[in-house]
Amino acid sequence: KIELNRQTNATLEAIAQAIFKEWFVDFNYPGATGEMVESELGPIPKGWRVGVLSEVLSSTESGSRPKGGVGDLSEGIPSIGAENINGLGIYDYSKEKFVSKEFFTKLKSGIVKSEDVLLYKDGASLGRKTMFMDNFPHQTCAINEHVFILRSNTLINQLFLYFWLDQSYMTENIKNINSNSAQPGINQPGVRSLPILIPEKEISQRFEQIVKPLLSKLFNNCKESNSLSHIRDVLL
Repeated sequence: KIELNRQTNATLEAIAQAIFKEWFVDFNYPGATGEMVESELGPIPKGWRVGVLSEVLSSTESGSRPKGGVGDLSEGIPSIGAENINGLGIYDYSKEKFVSKEFFTKLKSGIVKSEDVLLYKDGASLGRKTMFMDNFPHQTCAINEHVFILRSNTLINQLFLYFWLDQSYMTENIKNINSNSAQPGINQPGVRSLPILIPEKEISQRFEQIVKPLLSKLFNNCKESNSLSHIRDVLL
């Protein structure tokens, strides 16, 4: 069942990616007239425009961990770092680190909410991203200082934001923000300067309505697989 869930999730993500490409790369979206205008990203549908992330983000947050690190805590509030910023539904519970509940209650930023887009911001795996939803991987968790949480405003939605950033050329743009630095890493101004296509709101909302149930199924499969793996390990 765990393997079937994995295969199903790969299909669900592929469907979502295909819809995104059809609508927002090839521009074969419902109601498309074929009328195009020039932009910094090439021809785009009339009525759409190209902006930067600062226009569409309501907040950009990073997290933190206690001075001296998390120590050897084996329980508490999960503190998510680079090791689990690795694509939709991919999460290695064995690599989790924790912060105390006392530390967590003092956090002013970096607390994960449903549909948050998470971006790894420094180190060798710069540019990896994920999205958490429907209490996956946890009902309550936070990020550490190596991760950004990106939240959109009303111009776009979180699903569009994730799939836009997940394009290969956008991943390269993220990596190139600070390419001249000896230590790979990106800061908030750099992230907020990234280009983004801003479609007509009705189209991005319709994309969300179609794709959100697919992702809900994906994340529920992930939660089921985690429960099944616990049962398997106990039986073994």
